[in-house]
Amino acid sequence: MPVSGGQQYDLSFAHRSEGMVREQRHGRPGYAAFSVWIFWVNDKGGVGHVWAYRRDAEQDTWQREFNPRARHTQVLGLPYTAPEDATHAQIRLQLVVNAAAEPRVYVDQVEFAPVAN
Repeated sequence: MPVSGGQQYDLSFAHRSEGMVREQRHGRPGYAAFSVWIFWVNDKGGVGHVWAYRRDAEQDTWQREFNPRARHTQVLGLPYTAPEDATHAQIRLQLVVNAAAEPRVYVDQVEFAPVAN
């Protein structure tokens, strides 16, 4: 989607999942995780990215996320700011499975919109 450099954007989506596998550091390795990324791009290529969300646990009821942060060092709910040289944003929804599992993730109502000033 087109963006303006320096502009703030809200990201929201609803999701639920089944058959997920939590990551274990010891014992049986592997996991099934749902992730959301924002990739900022321009006509010359990528200009940055943000890992917005990750979940490797069951979510059997619909849950709505608003401006989530996968790395919890940032305050939840704050809008994302496009880098100054960004002209577009790509929202990547991905399911990574490297365990003996058949997970399913359902996603609905994905919105990425400029914050009204």
